Amino acid sequence: MEIPPFLRPVSATSPLSDAPAPQQEPLKPGSVIEVTVKARLGENRFLLQRSADGKTLSAFSRIDLPLNQKLHLQLAHPGNPPEFRLLPLPARTEEAILPKVLREFLPKQADIGELIKFWEGLSRNPDTNPPDSIRFAMDSLIAALPEKTQLFTADGLKKALLESGLFHEAQLAAQLTSGTPFPGNDLKARLLHLLSVVRAAMPRTAEETSAAKFPENSPAQPSPLQTGNDHALPEMTILDRLALKAEGALAKITVDQLASQPQDGGPAALQLTIPFTDGNYQDSARLFITPDTSEAFSEDSPSSWTATIELQPPGIGKFNARLVWNGSRIEATMWSDREETGALMRGYCELLRARLDQAGLETGNITVLNQPPVSTPKKTDALPLLDLHA
Repeated sequence: MEIPPFLRPVSATSPLSDAPAPQQEPLKPGSVIEVTVKARLGENRFLLQRSADGKTLSAFSRIDLPLNQKLHLQLAHPGNPPEFRLLPLPARTEEAILPKVLREFLPKQADIGELIKFWEGLSRNPDTNPPDSIRFAMDSLIAALPEKTQLFTADGLKKALLESGLFHEAQLAAQLTSGTPFPGNDLKARLLHLLSVVRAAMPRTAEETSAAKFPENSPAQPSPLQTGNDHALPEMTILDRLALKAEGALAKITVDQLASQPQDGGPAALQLTIPFTDGNYQDSARLFITPDTSEAFSEDSPSSWTATIELQPPGIGKFNARLVWNGSRIEATMWSDREETGALMRGYCELLRARLDQAGLETGNITVLNQPPVSTPKKTDALPLLDLHA
């Protein structure tokens, strides 16, 4: 029986027994030792080495122990020879941290549009007067969002991707190690700065807290419908609510970063949100970018990628586009949840083809569907799945 990397407890009918050397200190029942399987001495007999002092002992086991496997053994019955039970090894650090991070950030995540909408309500309310430091941080964040037209060009879209916050830590590391300039409009950096400024301005006395609460019947006071569970916290100050919205936007970026990590050693599949402005209107584009790892593409074939874009402009419902790049040609499939939106998209197919040609891309089929495409899921082309209960 092969022992998996994370060991399961062994029942009393499958004990490990050993004959410790006389010089070893006696162990008490329940004591746990860590050992490494160093060699096979014969049928069902193994040489183990204790991690604590490097001493070796021979052990009998009815299960097959892989060489160099670390084991945690708990003394079940003292005697000659004593009997040990196998215990599960502790989870690797990153595996232990991931569920904790997900439990913290998944419930918090919110679209940055909620933060901007809340701020606009404060700005219109003459009874609220946030500190200048917060005004500057918030105005700078909004001004740094890309214009919709910027996303129409390859360079503009690339810049928006790099400034989305998804690559924040990687770009910080590149700046420290190789001097690569850090993007000045990185969204996560600006949100972190805003949050630090808001927290620094939070009231520290009861009088300051009372003065910082929303005025009665204030138009900036969010209604329960606007704030979800915020209405369950009536004592929150304006700055508390602003910090909560900023934390929600940061949590969304963090969840995307976790979901974009390579799964089981495979290639990364990115998911991210690009907020943008269109005049006085603010919206976000949701992107899922996955490599094609199907058998049709070998290592010698050009890289193939699929990018799925989700938009929900006001008045026309949800819009989706799937772009497939096979290394030399790009094909597009679009669909919506509204028939009239599908008809509108058909009218823009030639404009899209012209834009792709202008970007130097060979364009294949451009298809508009009346419903989402049906595809057979494959083991390797699913997006990273985040399971809170895993």
